[in-house]
Amino acid sequence: MTDDARISELEKRLEELHHQQGELRRQLAEARSDQWQARIDDLDVQAHLATMEVEDRLEPLIERLRNQWLDARRQFDSTASTASDAIDRLRDGFEQAGQDIRDALAEVSQKVTR
Repeated sequence: MTDDARISELEKRLEELHHQQGELRRQLAEARSDQWQARIDDLDVQAHLATMEVEDRLEPLIERLRNQWLDARRQFDSTASTASDAIDRLRDGFEQAGQDIRDALAEVSQKVTR
């Protein structure tokens, strides 16, 4: 084989390698893009699950708070002398429910950030 033929063959092979390299770079970029999309989808699912968990945790707390308010309101309406006791129980219930809500949100927040 002559030098010109070898040079021609090497140039042809070099061009093929450049083309393959370009194709591999494109595939790598596509794979990275797919990987980021999967991460975003996973975060979306985690956020949705955390939202559901927060709702599940808060619903009974809010219901309990609502019931305490209704109970206090009934007591308040029934007699003026027990109004102070009813308000104290209602305040205590609100404070406890607020703490329960803060605890639930903190727990869910920790789960999401893991």
